[in-house]
Amino acid sequence: MEVIMKTLNSNDPVQNVVQVLEKQYLEEKQSALEEQRMMYEHELEQLRQQLSPERQHQHGRDRLSYTAQTAQQKVNIWTQERDELFRQSLAKLREQIVKANTLVREANFLAEEMNKLTDYQVTLQIPAANLSANRKRGAIVSEPAIQVRRKGKGTQVWTIEKLENKLIDMRDLYQEWKEKVAEIRKPIGKKGDPFYEAQENHILIGVANVFLECLFYDVKLQYAVPIISQQGEVAGRLHVEVMRVTGVVPERVPEGDDSSENSSESGSLEIMDSNGEIIHRAKKLTCRVKIKEATGLPLNLSNFVFCQYAFWDQCESTVAAPVVDPDVPSPQSKEPQFTVTFSHCKDYVVNVTEEFLEFISEGALAIEVWGHRCTGNGSSIWEVDSLHAKTRTLRDRWSEVTRRIEMWISIQELNEMGEYTAVELHQAKDVNTGGIFQLRQGHSRRVQVTVKPVQHSGTLPLMVEAILSVSVGCVTARSTKLQRGLDSYQEEDLNCVRERWSDALIKRREYLDEQIKKISNKQEKTEDEIEREARLLEQWMGLTEERNAVLVPAPGSGIPGAPADWTPPSGMETHIPVLFLDLNADDLSANEQLVGPHASGVNSILPKEHGSQFFFLPIIKQSDDEVSATAAWDSSVHDSVHLNRVTPQNERIYLIVKITVQLNHPAAMELVLRKRIAANIYNKQSFTQSLKRRISLKNIFYSCGVTYEIVSNIPKATEEIEDRETLALMAARTENEGTSDGETYIEKYTRGVLQVENILSLERLRQASSKERRSNGNLKTGKILRRCLW
Repeated sequence: MEVIMKTLNSNDPVQNVVQVLEKQYLEEKQSALEEQRMMYEHELEQLRQQLSPERQHQHGRDRLSYTAQTAQQKVNIWTQERDELFRQSLAKLREQIVKANTLVREANFLAEEMNKLTDYQVTLQIPAANLSANRKRGAIVSEPAIQVRRKGKGTQVWTIEKLENKLIDMRDLYQEWKEKVAEIRKPIGKKGDPFYEAQENHILIGVANVFLECLFYDVKLQYAVPIISQQGEVAGRLHVEVMRVTGVVPERVPEGDDSSENSSESGSLEIMDSNGEIIHRAKKLTCRVKIKEATGLPLNLSNFVFCQYAFWDQCESTVAAPVVDPDVPSPQSKEPQFTVTFSHCKDYVVNVTEEFLEFISEGALAIEVWGHRCTGNGSSIWEVDSLHAKTRTLRDRWSEVTRRIEMWISIQELNEMGEYTAVELHQAKDVNTGGIFQLRQGHSRRVQVTVKPVQHSGTLPLMVEAILSVSVGCVTARSTKLQRGLDSYQEEDLNCVRERWSDALIKRREYLDEQIKKISNKQEKTEDEIEREARLLEQWMGLTEERNAVLVPAPGSGIPGAPADWTPPSGMETHIPVLFLDLNADDLSANEQLVGPHASGVNSILPKEHGSQFFFLPIIKQSDDEVSATAAWDSSVHDSVHLNRVTPQNERIYLIVKITVQLNHPAAMELVLRKRIAANIYNKQSFTQSLKRRISLKNIFYSCGVTYEIVSNIPKATEEIEDRETLALMAARTENEGTSDGETYIEKYTRGVLQVENILSLERLRQASSKERRSNGNLKTGKILRRCLW
């Protein structure tokens, strides 16, 4: 093996992957150690706060010294295990690279000798096992694979094992071919051509990971799980259901509990009643897995799609076949993405053990999605469809980083019974705030603010803890005849999103122009260069479509800033403003403490707001069932004549209600929301107004709202300068060639595929939020934490 390693060219691009991975591993190791150190320092600080002064004086030094030693031991053990795992996986990768290059050289020699017009190259891809959330952390993600190309045919990707088996038949065929040199060489017989598969077997589209933490709760998880391809990109979504049918899962012992060690040693899984007596042992649990459909699949792999998975300790894999309906059109349609329907439903009975509890707490059900390549995938029609499909994926990209929330406002006044009741909200065509609050002159008031989720509006894990503050200001009077009405729409953050998006597209366009020019200036082009030029031109065309989406997004396209294409509910504003959190795209972390004057949304001011004074209102009540707060409002603090006198008939009074909410996810931060409201101050209702009120009693509204679109960051895929699939080809094909930014193709590809762990971490949060939404929906009564997880 060492001799073969030395014979490899030192500039071999795939061999350079090892050096890149070693460098990146050392950087990640240093940052991970720093995170571990900070975490254990935080634990020590919590212990200090828990100890009383007397106990601190008596036991503090010994206890904290012991805890510090234990924490350091944990860090050392974790570091050793991670280093050992990386060394093992790196040694395996080196061995695979050596083996792949050896096999490819032999296969190319045999193909050239026999004039097979077939070329074999080493490329990189992520194996199915490494796309699972259950894989060991720290191991190298990618592995070498063999790209098989035949002139006039499509490209195939083989595993090293497959090429190794094919080489046996190649050698036999080559020997027969040499023996018949003097004779007329006959075509290949029934054995088939080992150099290229005329009928390719099923191809892995990707893996969907369903996290099983929902089995701890009596709630059904319904979720569209992203299908992660072997290039680390989302290749569609698998709609699944996972639920607990029968059985009870014991509650998990919190980490750090002194009794956790004894509990795990005894293996006790008893369920106790309210009196603390054991009523039975939880031995069996029935889990149900449903696979409904797969959507957004690539069209060229949408022929006979099926799913395969193994649940917990099942020896054999379960296969979910598609529903074949002759009335449904085949994938040969113009639709660039295809939907496959399944009717798979299966129950699994498992033994509840400590190992199973640990698995559903941290692990996931990895469902492999397989497909077959459709006929004609090499034609230009399919290339156009591929372009349209990439345009369609813009919606999916933005869906992962966006979420919509509603901010509702109602105003309460004292009635004749001495109770605070909501005032009426009258509708008017010239008012864009959702209605006009009817406020009595000189009455004491309260402002109630509620923040609600919008279902099916994105998959960004957004968790609001509570409303921290409520303020009112910017009192403005507008003429109904001479001036336009105001609303809560602003484009400060939308312009920031578009600017960031445009910068990424400009960078990608410059890169593509450079690469295309480099190839087009060559007098003679190889077959590889012709293929790369076609791929670059295809990406350049897709870039044009994406650029148009930035400037003029289509209505209902799901892209921030798209024109409103909906019928809002009564009291809701039509236009949807954007708030940009500007988080780190890798882990959704904030670059700074986004609190107080640095909170997100502080500078997202509304028209006519600049320089206005706001008054904070004392919060007197918080809701336990939803994110809602009620604050006392004394309008005299504004010292505004518009709020003290009766409003003239041709005038509208506008105010801005500004709130600060605490977010726990996607990051611990504060967020400022604004809602402009319209008000009409009256003394007493006239007879005509009273009569109209009685006639239209059924159409009276009491609250108005605005919908915000929260954008966490620019999609990661948008910031990549080249498709990951073509980067994989260049990483394995080009000899250590660099791009204009000084980074090699290998480094770009490796940095991209290592984001799979981040994708899975964010997906765990999204599925947990989906489970929590359904759990909170089922709990109509009872004590609920004052927070809303969306």
